[in-house]
Amino acid sequence: MVEFHWGRRGLAALSGSLAFALLCTLVGCGGGNQGTGNEVTGTVKVKGSPLPGGEVNFVPEGKTDKITSLVNPDGTYTFVNLPAGAMKVAVQPPTRPSTGDAKAPSVTVPAKYRDPNTSGLTYTVKTGKQNYDIDLTP
Repeated sequence: MVEFHWGRRGLAALSGSLAFALLCTLVGCGGGNQGTGNEVTGTVKVKGSPLPGGEVNFVPEGKTDKITSLVNPDGTYTFVNLPAGAMKVAVQPPTRPSTGDAKAPSVTVPAKYRDPNTSGLTYTVKTGKQNYDIDLTP
């Protein structure tokens, strides 16, 4: 049988560690996004047809970091836990597979929509669930 002799310092350190672990479990640690509950869903269309892939980028006003959602083959996208506020929006085209697949989508997203500073697209995220459809025209 192994015996442990903690002593006063060892017990104090163990108690402090346990208290910190309990606090983190109850309150949360890390300072990261704890979830806002704000959700934006929508469909991206180019000339009226769903964009079969690619991504939608939201850039919070006054910031440079983008928040990205992938576009599904049916043109739909979903953002979850977005911060509320004004966003600049950009849309990236689907990437072509390197396999030379003849069925690969050949949809062109006009260049101006690929940059949030030139797209002219904006959206204000509100509290809760909401819909924002994006229709790109040449």
